[in-house]
Amino acid sequence: MPTIDWGAGVPAHEQIAAAIRAEIASGVLKPGDKLPHRDELAEAWGTSHVTISRALGVLQAEHLVYHRPSKGIYIS
Repeated sequence: MPTIDWGAGVPAHEQIAAAIRAEIASGVLKPGDKLPHRDELAEAWGTSHVTISRALGVLQAEHLVYHRPSKGIYIS
């Protein structure tokens, strides 16, 4: 998992969204794949669950992921 470049001038949630977007584009993440829970992603990225939620919100607005209540976040 890439690391966040805190001095890049790009918000952390945008960096995370870009990394996940790249994994989708490269085929590492495929339609129907379930992403880890927000807490797991936050721990892996070394950031808060709020930052992860913002990143996932960006991807959801782009229709790259979708949320299934009580099930999780999936690749579209």
